[in-house]
Amino acid sequence: MPDRLAQACAQFEALILRQMLSDSGIAHSTTLDVDGGPDESEGGALSGRAGADMVQSMFVDTLAQTVAAADRSGLGRILENSLRGILK
Repeated sequence: MPDRLAQACAQFEALILRQMLSDSGIAHSTTLDVDGGPDESEGGALSGRAGADMVQSMFVDTLAQTVAAADRSGLGRILENSLRGILK
């Protein structure tokens, strides 16, 4: 199990990735209803623009967390190694 510094650095990397992915518009899509047309209903929690925004946010968050956890040679690892050198 990673120590607290490794976890904090991975979370920071995920935060940066989340912002980059959000700014890139990677999750931007149109919500479709059952017949394939744009969903313009005003129904439940996941309908219309608000629902699409929620799903996109969850997608970006999950993608950022997954990349940060899997990529242990990226920004999080560099930050962790730098801080370990300072904290010794």
